Amino acid sequence: MKFGWDFFFGTQARAVAWNIFLDSNTFQNSRSVVKEPVVADLTVGAELFSMGGFRFGFSLVTRTPEFRKQTGMDNFGSFQGVWAF
Repeated sequence: MKFGWDFFFGTQARAVAWNIFLDSNTFQNSRSVVKEPVVADLTVGAELFSMGGFRFGFSLVTRTPEFRKQTGMDNFGSFQGVWAF
């Protein structure tokens, strides 16, 4: 079975009109924070794949602050596994 690998990176930006987790309840007053209207992500990762349909990867994401008093950026990662049959 032949194997290959690759690296990838990407960016994404989005405008957020309403985030129920930051802007409070939709139907009544509740706690909220002042949010940033535009959020951006930077993604980097690598994957290993085979001609037999197997693919395994790992990616890391850095996200700009989502609200005004947030200290630093959010960082998280994910594993992906696929087997096509």
